[in-house]
Amino acid sequence: MSNLLPGRIIRAEIIDRNGYKKERPAVIVSPVPTDDDSTFIVFALTTRFEKPHPPNEVFLEADPERTRGTWVKKDCIVACWWANEITRKDVIETAGMIEAPQILIIRHFFKQANFEIYADGGSEPDASFPPADSAM
Repeated sequence: MSNLLPGRIIRAEIIDRNGYKKERPAVIVSPVPTDDDSTFIVFALTTRFEKPHPPNEVFLEADPERTRGTWVKKDCIVACWWANEITRKDVIETAGMIEAPQILIIRHFFKQANFEIYADGGSEPDASFPPADSAM
């Protein structure tokens, strides 16, 4: 797939917090290497979220008619605290793109998080995440 770039929503095999590989939506947040075995970072999408949602969750409005660009079927959030390291081989399909203002917020959390990626593919932010001086 040649259209894998930051901001692209994908469906991929992602390892959950219990160590099980599961197909789920995510958004690409780091540059994607050209070879199949190198890894890149995604933030998971989830339809389970609280209102109001915390600043490290970016709301995406449902776009089942594919008119807004994201193509997500239900209201959901980009969980900027739920990162995974995957490869091109894990990607099942591509969908739409995140809009520019949302990409800026997501990139902020990606840069600030200082994620440690674990061997099982899951991740957790370090203790300073989100940063105390964050305007988000």
